[in-house]
Amino acid sequence: MWKFRILADGEPERHPHESEFFKDMDVAASLVREAIQNALDARNVEGQSVCVRFIFGDHPIKSNDAYYEDLIPHLTSCTPLPQFEHNDDKMAFLTIEDFGTKGLDGPVTRAEVTNEKGNYLNFWWSEGKSEKHGQSRGRWGLGKTIFHVASGVRSFFGLTVRSDDQRKLLLGKSLLTAHKHTDGKQYNYFGYFTGEDGKPIEDNNFLTDFVTQFRITRTTETGLSIVIPGLVEGIKPDGVIRSAIIHYFFPIITKMLTVEIWYNSKIVKLNSETIYDIANEQNWQGSDWENMAINPLMMFLLESSTKPAAEKICLKQPSRTLKIGEDSFEKTLEDARKLYSENKVLWIDVPIKILPAEGPEQMTHFEVFIQKDDSLREPDEFYIRSGITISDIKMIGSRHVRALLSAHDGPISTFLGDSESPAHTEWKERTEGFSKKYINARDTLRYVRSSMRELVKILEHLPPGLEPDFLQDIFFIPRNIETPPPPPPPPPAQPRVFDIRKISGGFSITLADASAKLPLISTMKLAYDTKRGNPFSRYNPLDFDLAERPIQKQLTGGNITRCSGNSLEVEIMDSDFVAHVTGFDEKRDLVIVIK
Repeated sequence: MWKFRILADGEPERHPHESEFFKDMDVAASLVREAIQNALDARNVEGQSVCVRFIFGDHPIKSNDAYYEDLIPHLTSCTPLPQFEHNDDKMAFLTIEDFGTKGLDGPVTRAEVTNEKGNYLNFWWSEGKSEKHGQSRGRWGLGKTIFHVASGVRSFFGLTVRSDDQRKLLLGKSLLTAHKHTDGKQYNYFGYFTGEDGKPIEDNNFLTDFVTQFRITRTTETGLSIVIPGLVEGIKPDGVIRSAIIHYFFPIITKMLTVEIWYNSKIVKLNSETIYDIANEQNWQGSDWENMAINPLMMFLLESSTKPAAEKICLKQPSRTLKIGEDSFEKTLEDARKLYSENKVLWIDVPIKILPAEGPEQMTHFEVFIQKDDSLREPDEFYIRSGITISDIKMIGSRHVRALLSAHDGPISTFLGDSESPAHTEWKERTEGFSKKYINARDTLRYVRSSMRELVKILEHLPPGLEPDFLQDIFFIPRNIETPPPPPPPPPAQPRVFDIRKISGGFSITLADASAKLPLISTMKLAYDTKRGNPFSRYNPLDFDLAERPIQKQLTGGNITRCSGNSLEVEIMDSDFVAHVTGFDEKRDLVIVIK
């Protein structure tokens, strides 16, 4: 049933590196993020709740097993041999099912493709391509690779019940490397578990056996059931529970998502009512939440999700400068500062205008929840787009606050989604194609990313009624203490040895101190200036090489003793020494250090 294609003459031998994308990530967390993200994107009705079920089990390994018999010879032909968890004659697997979703719909074969859109072909037959857009959480078409990475046999199965035609379709996919089989033939890196002619399996008897073998609970409900055989080490029920809470607490709390974890005859249900107790029961050591005070955090999240609309603070539309200032609050600033000083949770609505490169401007908004807590050693800050937590953004610094940004309105969610990295952990202004899709894309993104930091700065001002000198009679500095002696005067400045003057395409250097003892060895380092960081550590030989053209050096009264890269050493013999160095990019600022 597993079929790999023989590599044709003239066809490149490919060894895929998609797994490198997840190399530095927690595999369990990446798997949870992808599975739930796909489910939220595929829900039947926008705004309807979705259930995602993770079922741990094991499957007997038999020599004539239909699910592995044709796969194992190809596995053993690959180097290195993939590793997976197994116990004697059993192989661990994980089944992931979503409910309240559409399943893999649309054309099943390329011959059926017209103008109709669907995700079946892209899911199974496309790599690095996605039909997701708008508010969809995944855009790159790379995330599904995690299903292979999580499998020690680099393979997975998918059984879908489709909303468009109610068909039940089973397919499997394996991503190995190009390999020489025991039959002496060279095979391509990918293979499929299919029926005849590469078509999905629809035989009822076979599907019934598959459902039984892999503990699938789906009957007629539309959606997708993924089976990952040969689980790699590190994917455990407690890790799935923690990852679901960390990355999807907001849709769980707001009743948009339920997550179930089935293992060892136990069922853990994460929903809006149970998440607080389950979160407090977890061992968070080694996780992203290791240093967080879980109970206060969960109370902050609960209050943020249940605040009445009457308590919402609405800012005014920003000006062209795109900056949040005190005037953004208009008449609500003093009340907001008072609530902030009392450690209350603030709900702030931030309007923003999105300017697509094509099409009309779009008025939208995002929401910020902030609470001061002086007991925090570092801020708890969260950035959420359409339910998924964007985990690598840290903007607030060292302030003692809990803060959450939620962007779920259509235009802002689409805008931020277009800026996301493939792993959906960052909003980057340099994401491929992002700047071309919007007018003023960079400044708009920076406005959103920095919004919580700017709001905290404004709210931390002392509100009216607080008296800085209220306790001056208790904590004070006596006025009759002796005045300390004035500090000694600074030492006289050393005489300047060199004069540096800008000329066309470079600079000139002469001796400023006629009394300098000659001969004199001078060393210079040069680099183009940078907006951030040390320009010398960011020097690149492609910027310029002092020993190569177009750099030109003319010296009078001295000799060059060493010249390479961005370093120049000169022996100065005469007090009339002059050096002209030209050939630099006149559109860039040059930084020079001379000793």
